[in-house]
Amino acid sequence: AIPLSQAESGEKATIAGHMGGSEIERRLNDMGLNRGVEIEVLNINDGPVLISCRGSRLALGKGISEKILISPVK
Repeated sequence: AIPLSQAESGEKATIAGHMGGSEIERRLNDMGLNRGVEIEVLNINDGPVLISCRGSRLALGKGISEKILISPVK
């Protein structure tokens, strides 16, 4: 698993977990970013990471995107 911040635009991946405590876990669960959920990285630049998840688009800051672990979908 790699951090979401190291993904490439257009990549499809599955949430593998997170690095952080219960506060990060709660925040990610509130956004629907649970373990096993498939996402697509729409845009990853110097700014926020834009992803698509369950029909919604989410913009995630660099800090949180470094704590989300993903596994690429083959």
